Amino acid sequence: MNATDAKPPSAEIWRDDIKEPNNGYYIVLSSAVIFFIVSKIVLLLVPPVAQKSTWKWKNITVSFIHSIISSVWAVSCFYERPDMAEDLITVFTALSHSLASFSVGYFVYDLYDLMATRKSRQSVELMGHHVVIRNVNGCNFVGNTQTEANSCGDNFRIHVYKTKQTEVDSRGDNFRIHIFKTKQTEANSRGDNFIIHIFKTKQTEANSRGGNFRIHIFKTKQTEANSRGDNFRIHIFKTKQTEANSRGDNFRIRIFKTNQTEANSRGDNFRIHIFKTKQTEVNSRGDNFRIHIFKTKLTEADSRGDFRIHVFKTNQKSTVVETTLEYTFLKPTRQKPKDMNLKTGRMPQVYSPGL
Repeated sequence: MNATDAKPPSAEIWRDDIKEPNNGYYIVLSSAVIFFIVSKIVLLLVPPVAQKSTWKWKNITVSFIHSIISSVWAVSCFYERPDMAEDLITVFTALSHSLASFSVGYFVYDLYDLMATRKSRQSVELMGHHVVIRNVNGCNFVGNTQTEANSCGDNFRIHVYKTKQTEVDSRGDNFRIHIFKTKQTEANSRGDNFIIHIFKTKQTEANSRGGNFRIHIFKTKQTEANSRGDNFRIHIFKTKQTEANSRGDNFRIRIFKTNQTEANSRGDNFRIHIFKTKQTEVNSRGDNFRIHIFKTKLTEADSRGDFRIHVFKTNQKSTVVETTLEYTFLKPTRQKPKDMNLKTGRMPQVYSPGL
């Protein structure tokens, strides 16, 4: 190879073997216009059950369409140039460059949509995200853009369930189970805390069990539990999630009907809750303890203090010793006939000396 044939070090960055014209800006503009038109069409197809969240349904649907196109396009790019996987910075093709321009056009449309229709703190965060993505995709890291586009394929089912969430009651009993039945919880397309990030978004509206239940569930690693069966609730409650009121007023009854009766037996209200279930079979003070103690309000008494006194005040029929002094009165007695008063015909009466 002659010296004249040698390529400079930057030859791979600035490709000289691509004969196609650089139509990146035209693709960006065309992509933004296409997605704008698609969004208007999607608004005409909003189902009746999603009328209260039309913008959310539209946004998720347009993002879903972009994910499908980008994922198929990205696979085609790697199929055309497999060595692009070895160097995501300098190696790219005209097809992959067009995909980067197409994605930038989508983010331009989404940025405009957020600025025009949504004014909230979360929208500002998304706008900042779109600006960063647009700047990154506009550089030479075209191969990295293809890798990001591949994650759109991983998010396919997530978009499906986000769309269904606007069509069905997210507080339904089966919503959480359906979410966990997918394998998307195993995908780490955003980092190690993918599951946490997913449910910290608007998916947290799926609060189908109680107030802080979703927070407790996702703050632990209980998402690894058996979420594919009917016993998911039981596995969750066997952990420290029993602190959450995932059932409402009857939570304590349900939880103690399971093996959770072994938990926190030192709590303040434990004896009250435990005795409301079948634990009333305990006979800790007498034969009929469990019956008498729970038929009254004596369960509110302190079992470590005056509890014995309250127990004996029930139908235990225990012997009660009175400590007050009793005064005994002697009944009048009759004397012998020889002591009878002959004038009145009556016997004298004798009284107690204490009177």
